[in-house]
Amino acid sequence: MHSLKKHGIDKAFVDFAAIDSIITRLDPKKDKETKGAIVLETEMDRVKGCDLKPNWQLFTEKNYQLLKEHARCCKISLVRLLPRYDLIIVAVSVRGYKYAAIRALRNISRDGVPNKVLVIDAGESPSFQNHAVSLAMKIINTNLSDGKKPGGVIIKPMNIPDRFLLRPVNIPLEFIYWNQLFYTKE
Repeated sequence: MHSLKKHGIDKAFVDFAAIDSIITRLDPKKDKETKGAIVLETEMDRVKGCDLKPNWQLFTEKNYQLLKEHARCCKISLVRLLPRYDLIIVAVSVRGYKYAAIRALRNISRDGVPNKVLVIDAGESPSFQNHAVSLAMKIINTNLSDGKKPGGVIIKPMNIPDRFLLRPVNIPLEFIYWNQLFYTKE
């Protein structure tokens, strides 16, 4: 909410959501097959009382089984949410969440990124997450003022050194996105 006020954006134009492996791993409300792993701010009851750390090692176990399942659950959410919004900005620094969401988007859009989606390749630390949110606010502000839809791409913010975007060497090929044509620098 602070970022919205700082950038002069009316909350009526923005919904927030979280990508959450609690849904994929525990499915507390037994709704992951219908709602998927993305939790809108109005749906927080879906994860109430649960807390799991998104530890990257859990995503890599058993040949990346959790990462693959999380991507499948993210796709369920995105198929449900894409028709509802003019622009979706994915700004997440948790590696397992980011990789799963991008794979889900690529599964939906025949290995690209849907035109109404912009992904910010946030560095994997809280400070870079904050920058990604600020960048998202600037993009939203521009979108509201000029009506341009800056989607179909993944952008790497200028201020993120490559060392903060860890690229696992043994990750399955379907999760590699940083060498694709839709990947660009800010």
